[in-house]
Amino acid sequence: LHLPEKIYKGKNIMQKLIRFLAAAALVLAFSSCSSPKPVNIDPIYNEERIKYDVDSMDISIYEENIYIFEVSPEKGENISVFDGTGKKLREFGMKNGHSGTCDIADGTIYTVYNLWEYDELGEYAPSRMILYSTDIETGDSEEICCFKNISSVYKIRAVGDKLYWIGTKKDAQFFDESILTSDDTLIYHFDLGNVFGYVDLNKGEIVETDISHPVAFSERNGRIYVYNYGEGKGYQFYDYTANAVICKTNKIKNINDFEIINDNADFVFTISDVQSPYVNTLTFTGMDNTSGIIQLDDGIYPYGFSAEGDYLCLSGGENFSDNEHKVYKYYVGNVSTENPPIRVITDSDIVRDFPLFSCGYQIKKDRLSSGEFSLTVLSLDKNYD
Repeated sequence: LHLPEKIYKGKNIMQKLIRFLAAAALVLAFSSCSSPKPVNIDPIYNEERIKYDVDSMDISIYEENIYIFEVSPEKGENISVFDGTGKKLREFGMKNGHSGTCDIADGTIYTVYNLWEYDELGEYAPSRMILYSTDIETGDSEEICCFKNISSVYKIRAVGDKLYWIGTKKDAQFFDESILTSDDTLIYHFDLGNVFGYVDLNKGEIVETDISHPVAFSERNGRIYVYNYGEGKGYQFYDYTANAVICKTNKIKNINDFEIINDNADFVFTISDVQSPYVNTLTFTGMDNTSGIIQLDDGIYPYGFSAEGDYLCLSGGENFSDNEHKVYKYYVGNVSTENPPIRVITDSDIVRDFPLFSCGYQIKKDRLSSGEFSLTVLSLDKNYD
C-alpha cells in the first residue's frame, strides 16, 4: 500500500486515515489466513515483465518487435527477432560487423562497426568507424560512409533522410571542469572530445554540429533532444529540431544516455558513475528543472535501452559486474511526472546528495540552511510534504 502523497492536506484527513487503516487491517487479515502462490509479476506495474533469455550486445524495438544483437562463438554476430510476447520469430547473421550501437528505421538496420587494421608500426588497432545499412528482410547490406576523424560512435538514430550520431573526435582535447552552483552543489564534467552530428543518408556526407560538449541525445516522434554541458554554466536540455534551449538543469548531472518514453518528454536514463545514487536502478525524470526523480527497484542494473510507444526494452545485468546482459521488456505507460513531486527539505549535505528511495514516486529535495530549515518546519509550510 502507498500512503497518499499529501495525507495531511484536505478536509477529510480522518476519513483518509480510517480508510487506510481499514485497508491495512484487511490485508493483514487476508495474509494471515491464506498463502497465495508466488507469481512472476513486475512489482512496478502489476503485470508480467517479459524476459528474453538472450545475452545481448545491443537492442532495438521496431514496429513492436524486439531486435536483439548478440555475439556467440557458434554463430558470430547475430540478430534474433522476437515479438512482444517473447516468441522468437527469426534470426539472421550480420554480414558486416557491429560495435555496440544500432538503429532501425524504414525497414533498414543501421550499425556502426569499428574496423581493426594493422597500422604503420605493425600493431593491430581500431582504425575506422564505418556506417552500414542492412535490409531488414533480405539481410543485404552496404557501406554508407566512414567516420575518418571519429574514434568512437556511442549512439545513432535515423530520422527521415538523416542519421544523427554522437561520438568522440580523434584529434580533440580532453575537457574537464568543476563549478559550484548557487545552491552549493558541486558539478563536475569531463569528456574526451564529444561531438554531435548527423549523416546525410542520400549523399553519405557527415556533418558535425557546433553544440558544445554534447553528453547524450534522444529522439521522439522525429524531434531530436540533446543533453549537453555549457562551460561555466552546467547542464541543459536542447531541442535541436526547434533550435531552442528547453531548460538548464543540474539535477542529474553527468548522465551516460537517456531515452524518451512518452510525449511529455519524460525519460529513462543511465549513469556511469558508480558513486551516483542512481547507478543501479531503473530511473526516470522529466525534461525540466522542476520534476523529481522516479526510481523503480526491479533488481536490474541497466546498460542500454530502446523505447517505442508505451514500451521500454532494457538490456541489463543483476549487478554492476554482471557480464551477461539479459533483455527485459516493460510497459512504461504509467510512468509520468505530471503529478507534483513529493517535496523534501533538508539541511544535510548527505541527504541532499543521496536519494530518499520511494518506488514509483518522484521526489524533489531542497537543501536549506539550518535557520531556514527550522523556520520552515516551525511554520508548517504547506509547500513541503
